[in-house]
Amino acid sequence: MLQDKIKAIDAEVLQLLYKWKHFRQIFGSKEKVALLNDTAPVFFSYLWNLMLYDISLSTAKLLDPGMQNKNENLSFENLSSEISDNSLRVELLKLISELKVRTKDIKIWRDKKIAHNDLSHSLKINSVPPIQVDDLTGTMAIIQEIMNMLHQKFSGFTQRYEFCFAHDPGDGKSLMYHLKYGFDASREDYNKSDIRRDHEIIQWLKD
Repeated sequence: MLQDKIKAIDAEVLQLLYKWKHFRQIFGSKEKVALLNDTAPVFFSYLWNLMLYDISLSTAKLLDPGMQNKNENLSFENLSSEISDNSLRVELLKLISELKVRTKDIKIWRDKKIAHNDLSHSLKINSVPPIQVDDLTGTMAIIQEIMNMLHQKFSGFTQRYEFCFAHDPGDGKSLMYHLKYGFDASREDYNKSDIRRDHEIIQWLKD
């Protein structure tokens, strides 16, 4: 049963890290954000929030209590309750505690804004702390450390998560490449007073 839970939570972690990879590929530098703001700031602001909420929700689920009412959650605490090796459980609980401290603002967002509309926060009586991207970077590192602790103990290997999506055509890098290429091409056309491509694209957007 424990092995099945580890396999299931590993699949959740892989999905989370996949989302995090795309987020960093699109919003991971000031230069990229500047390009997004030069092209479609309203849309990419919406995409930023959508992706950040999704990542926050997926992260918070991993830190849910092991049990809620009569239902079990697929969470790190649930896994820890089944580990008989006392030293491993202590190390795991230490990392879970560190993770909870780092994600305390994410939990507030999940409980008060994403999953529920808490009235006092909606009326701005109580402010919701901003989600810090730096905190998410550290969070992903701890999550991988937890999973590799479990993999090493029960499967005898560690997972190089950073290589799981190394060859992924059509990802965030592809989007940014074509966006940058198109933005630079449009500027070149503008400087040459060549509006043919501009008219073609405007017509394509109408169809």
